[in-house]
Amino acid sequence: MRDIGLGANQLEGSLNLDIGVAFPILSQIVLVENRFTGPVPSSLSNASMLGGTFLPKNSFPGLVPPNLGRLQNL
Repeated sequence: MRDIGLGANQLEGSLNLDIGVAFPILSQIVLVENRFTGPVPSSLSNASMLGGTFLPKNSFPGLVPPNLGRLQNL
């Protein structure tokens, strides 16, 4: 899977911490306007082609994992 688009669906809960391992060719993840909680998974750094992350209007606590800064397309 290359793109995950789940924006504005009122989804709740936390993201699987291994999402980046499960989808290593992920290029875009759109989760805007849901009710996600829990940390932004640091495993997203395994998705080396990731070029877009759209996460606003959720309840993710804390900061984005610093290892995501190593992704060249982000």
